[in-house]
Amino acid sequence: MILILTNSKDYSTNRVIDWISYFKQTYFRVNFEDAIISFSINLSKTELIEIEFDTGKKIDFSKINSFWYRRGNFILNLFTHKNTEYSNELIDHLNMEWETIFTYLHRKLEKSHHLGSFETEHINKIEALSIAASIDIEIPQTLISNRKGNMKKFFSKVNDKCITKSISEIFSQIDDIENKILYSIISEVREEDFLISDNIFPTLLQERIGRQFDLRIFYLDKKCYSMAIFNTTTDDVVDIRDCLNYAKCRTVPYKIPSELNEKICILMNKLNLNTGSLDFVVTEDNRYIFLEVNPIGQYSFLSEDCNYYIDKKIAEYLKNN
Repeated sequence: MILILTNSKDYSTNRVIDWISYFKQTYFRVNFEDAIISFSINLSKTELIEIEFDTGKKIDFSKINSFWYRRGNFILNLFTHKNTEYSNELIDHLNMEWETIFTYLHRKLEKSHHLGSFETEHINKIEALSIAASIDIEIPQTLISNRKGNMKKFFSKVNDKCITKSISEIFSQIDDIENKILYSIISEVREEDFLISDNIFPTLLQERIGRQFDLRIFYLDKKCYSMAIFNTTTDDVVDIRDCLNYAKCRTVPYKIPSELNEKICILMNKLNLNTGSLDFVVTEDNRYIFLEVNPIGQYSFLSEDCNYYIDKKIAEYLKNN
């Protein structure tokens, strides 16, 4: 049986399940919203793990031979509502107890044939850039500092062509007045931005690369599926995702050089990833510059625009355990 951990609104999961059904494979889908109401681990020579969810679904881990971690986690019903009977200290302790349990569940599942991982859902972007550079994948010049003087020197070093972005995840917040979500992905840095105090929170600055086009690469079990993204507007776009959001780009299948393909495989292996979406920029002089990798990045637009049938390939990977 194939176990899938995801959420109820994930479009890609639905498409993969269509193919799993087509291949006549049995599967068990757990959505992040599904809370556990009954749970047991019996440890002996023949270990038994059984879970029942508030949806009425029950799962026996001994029946699982393939696992896809798409996103989310196992949620215990105790923590799905605010319980005023417990002190904050007790809640913290119980959370640590449950973390020990669900960490074991994930590690147990990942000993089987699996795709994706809870423990690598959020990778360290600094580490990814560092490893990429160490295996001769070119990266943008990058500075992380909390000193204005260092930032100004870096700004001059890259000829005033500089961007900033989150070191970890995208920052977002809800605007209750406008009833919308505000978020920040990548922003261009200007000289007037340095009219700030000398000591600030550590900030990532990066050389802004002049692009010929962008590359989105979906990596699946040592294979790369690549798409070139061309800005078809006259706008000086800082983040190509702005074009994708408003259909201001042209996308085509793209074959990356074999040398780059090999280096990506090495990078993903060092990051302990067997799947993920990578972003590159291709410069005017045909250099490939690595930007970042997202272990659970979206791939549907790449698959559909380039006819890669990635949903089918994921289903085939999961059934060939």
